Amino acid sequence: MRKNGKNNTQGKAKRCWTLFISSFVISAFTFGGGFVIVPLMRKKYVTKLQWIKEEEMLDITAIAQSSSGAIAVNASILLGYKIAGVLCVVCAVLGTILPPMGIIMLVSLAYDAFRTNEIVAVVLQGMQAGVAAVILDVVVQMIADVGRYKQPLAIAVMVVAFALNYFVKLNVMYIIGGCLVIGLIAIPLTARKAKCIASLSDSQQLTNDAITDSQTTNAPKTDNFVVNQQDVHDLAEAHGDANAQRQAANSLTDNTTNEEDKQ
Repeated sequence: MRKNGKNNTQGKAKRCWTLFISSFVISAFTFGGGFVIVPLMRKKYVTKLQWIKEEEMLDITAIAQSSSGAIAVNASILLGYKIAGVLCVVCAVLGTILPPMGIIMLVSLAYDAFRTNEIVAVVLQGMQAGVAAVILDVVVQMIADVGRYKQPLAIAVMVVAFALNYFVKLNVMYIIGGCLVIGLIAIPLTARKAKCIASLSDSQQLTNDAITDSQTTNAPKTDNFVVNQQDVHDLAEAHGDANAQRQAANSLTDNTTNEEDKQ
């Protein structure tokens, strides 16, 4: 028991350290906002380490975006708690916030020089184009993930939310609130539908089992039939031998009688 507990503690500590290093590296080399960090986290924790599933990453992204605060920090909190509890939450948050804090402190010391430097301005413009491409990749991937589950309600909510935000210019908070209400209504209905489907599946399975048992009970006894045929054959041979013996005995008696009469 102590050995297992020690192994669990070591495994948890190793995960926390791996999460801290991964969060630190991702945060240090991510530019352009919270959505840029999502594909990097997905590649690291879903594809490479396989700590979470694809749909869980999608849920974490949605919750992190809907909650107040930076997406990267919110996602790190959710990931850390999902992976190994509160200790990993602390490691993930520290790994996420330390690089930008250090970079901002360094930039603040020479902010005027950075602001007026033409090279820095050109670099930032190039980074904007790259950030736009990364965000577009995230959007396409999230749309593909939603469409892969083939849920009409989720697809309809996604399309309507995009239309309200892009064309109507509705405040994002109203859109998130509406999606929250739709989710609260849809979850009980989905659970009830899944329960009904499971009940129907169980009933069908019971019916199939009953039919199988009935067919097994009413099936012809092939082995017994073969044995009965063999018994009949043996009896026939036995009766045949008895008749032959009886005929031989009668023939011998007739021959004896004829010889006595001749004498």
